[in-house]
Amino acid sequence: LDGYTYADTGLQFPSCVTTTLLQCSDSTIAQNEKFDAPDCTNLTVGETCVVGCATGYELASGDSLGALTCVSESDSVAFLNGSLPACQVMRCSTGTNPVPIGVSEDCDNITYGASCQATCAVGFESTNHTELSCLANGQLESNSVPPYPVCEEKKCVDVAT
Repeated sequence: LDGYTYADTGLQFPSCVTTTLLQCSDSTIAQNEKFDAPDCTNLTVGETCVVGCATGYELASGDSLGALTCVSESDSVAFLNGSLPACQVMRCSTGTNPVPIGVSEDCDNITYGASCQATCAVGFESTNHTELSCLANGQLESNSVPPYPVCEEKKCVDVAT
């Protein structure tokens, strides 16, 4: 039975004594926004959990998920032991979304949750600008349709007449 241990007291009848199940705290993991470890809560000695990257973070190149095991140091102290993954904040760039001619943007390598502006480049004009946000999947999302401002080349005006 959980919580009880057989005790050989040397008497004719064996007895059971109450034991305390040691649990490991996941407070260090829970306080770190980079990690996702829903199965690491209230582990008892001998149990293992998997640690991944939280929303907006990704595994660093070549790294894998972490694994933690609840181990006992003494009859009253238990702690999580193992490896944590190397999680890095998700970065967005225009990469696969080509920027239209005449548009200027400052969106390369912004991080998850950040935003950037897309405006018309020098020599072009528009009545609007666009804000782009970096999503958890590494894609940029626009607050307007089309996603970039429609920029038209400025016309030169003949001032000599």
